[in-house]
Amino acid sequence: MREIVFNSGDYATLLADAKKLGFIDADGNIVTNGVLEDGGGWFLNICGLIYETITEPVDIENPPPLIAKEGYWGRLRVNGTPKSMPEFSNAITQYVYQTGTAKTPGKWVNAATKDPAPDWVADVGVIA
Repeated sequence: MREIVFNSGDYATLLADAKKLGFIDADGNIVTNGVLEDGGGWFLNICGLIYETITEPVDIENPPPLIAKEGYWGRLRVNGTPKSMPEFSNAITQYVYQTGTAKTPGKWVNAATKDPAPDWVADVGVIA
């Protein structure tokens, strides 16, 4: 299994890429799963906006403002052993899971730069 967490600065770009990759049907509906031609299947979760988690107790009558993370988010899980992954355009930032070793834990990294992803990226669109 492989996963990509992806982010786009605007929703139109995210939807255009999703349509190009076959994740949106001719009627404009998001397709949530399918089969890859070279083996395996995929499951897609387009989350949209992601908000910061509030971890402290809040005053119900005066809650803190919701703060959105930058961009529009989604997660793609590919099961099986496909020879290739769907390729998003360069306008989409992708994060991939880098497997750890016996001595170091795995981590999410920016697919292009290999820079570590923010800790919360692991929770975007978690698919049970």
